[in-house]
Amino acid sequence: MSENSIIAADGANLEFIKRPNEERGNADHGWLKTFHTFNFADYYDPRFEKHGCLRVINEDRVEPKEGFVGKQGDEGVSDEREGTGPTPVHSPLWLYATLLAPGKTIERPLNLSKGYLHVVQTSGYNDGKPKGAQVKVSGALELGEGDGAFISNKGEGEIVRVENVGDTEAELLLFDLD
Repeated sequence: MSENSIIAADGANLEFIKRPNEERGNADHGWLKTFHTFNFADYYDPRFEKHGCLRVINEDRVEPKEGFVGKQGDEGVSDEREGTGPTPVHSPLWLYATLLAPGKTIERPLNLSKGYLHVVQTSGYNDGKPKGAQVKVSGALELGEGDGAFISNKGEGEIVRVENVGDTEAELLLFDLD
């Protein structure tokens, strides 16, 4: 990977590169506060075009009674969908989401060549170092709210192990992708 890669300490054949919260793109538009893990809107960094087929992870905070679309009954606004069932994703990607209580651990195999783990900011808008939830990944990497980690899967079905080492619930997103 790079000189910044961290090797799993629990025997898994995985490498991680941390994506710190305070280095993500962000903007405060008053009614919308947003963070960008990859290039988006006015934020551009050539290192963060994509990771495999993953191109966007944004965290948005929208003020009450504000937003991107009108309300039901406004011209062009409908609650109808063209299809039934879950919205399809046309990429080699699986997304796993969980809430992890303090002191608990979760394990998930990565079946594809890459992964991305993101700790969602649940304690509010913060463009600095992480606050709130803290997790340890595969015994090697500590992440806080808003942090993420690019994962390179060097084996087959390698296990990503996430332990909540903080004192508050952690909301996690794990992308398994090519």
